[in-house]
This record gives sequence, structure tokens and C-alpha cells, in this order.
Amino acid sequence: MKRCLVCGHEAPTKTLSLLLEEVDCPYCGSYRYELAFQTSYDFFLSQQSEKERKRIQKQMQKLIKQGAVCFVDDYEKVEMDGYALYELLDVLNPLGIDVAHNNTIDSNYKD
Repeated sequence: MKRCLVCGHEAPTKTLSLLLEEVDCPYCGSYRYELAFQTSYDFFLSQQSEKERKRIQKQMQKLIKQGAVCFVDDYEKVEMDGYALYELLDVLNPLGIDVAHNNTIDSNYKD
């Protein structure tokens, strides 16, 4: 059991691979997500107001209700037959929330 990304309630989860989790939340529904998406998503939410977090939560629930959803950090790195893939920008753009999105939080780090 882990916390649902969307509502924060405890929900049954299943690890599908090293990078992929499946959640079956009784409140939001079933969905999959990449662990890298969770990192970006958590960081982004921490920068938002409570009002914006609730708007984002409703948008994600709306996407999940469509069925067979996987939230990913980068389309090109994931193959998920039969699943609609959504990056963070796909969640935020319909809400009119502007964000400069990097594929990883530390992508600007230089050696």
C-alpha cells in the first residue's frame, strides 16, 4: 500500500517494473505511473497553492476516469500498449497552468 498520487489516500499498489507502479485507488480509480513522473509531480505540487492543487487533482481524476491511463515523465522512454500516456504538461495545459518542464528536475545540472 502506498499513497495515491492524486488524492493522497492509502491505496493498493503493484510494482510492475523497476520504474512503473500500478495504483488501484478506491476514490480515484486505477492508473499507472512512472516513478520519475512522481518526482516531477511532487516537486511541482509543492510549489502550488491549495486551490491549484485541487484543480490539478480534479483534472487527473478526470483523465483516470477515461480508463487505461499511465502518467509518464517522457513519452519516448515508455512503451505501454493499450494505455493513454500523459506527461505533466498534458495534465496542466488544459487548466491554463504554465510551467517550464524539464524531463528531470536536475536536467540543468552540468558535470
